[in-house]
Amino acid sequence: MEESVRHFAIGGLFFIGLSHVVRPVVWARFFGWIGSAGDVGSFVNGMLAITWGLFIAVFHNVWTGLPVLLTVIGWLSVLKGAVYLLFPAFGTRIMTTAATSGTKFRLAGAALLVVAATLAFA
Repeated sequence: MEESVRHFAIGGLFFIGLSHVVRPVVWARFFGWIGSAGDVGSFVNGMLAITWGLFIAVFHNVWTGLPVLLTVIGWLSVLKGAVYLLFPAFGTRIMTTAATSGTKFRLAGAALLVVAATLAFA
């Protein structure tokens, strides 16, 4: 199961990262749009993050070697989701701030691609 979760995450990180690099303006518009929904937008983002994070944390509970990177990503996503759900005003502020720059999305996308490649060869 751990290998399946790793492959699932590699695919997700790769395509989301690539889209951040290739279409940063669309990501900025997306976060502007979801941020404009206020608390509801924060809840949507929080539910996505906590679902992804719990899936990884529960089914890829590996604490040795490079694969630990994925476990940490899972728990950080759980934390992110919890923050967005419990403190929606904070989540909304983060999303609307993110909507101001496509450059940040390119950098985030490059980081996601590096993580995906690292996990692919771990």
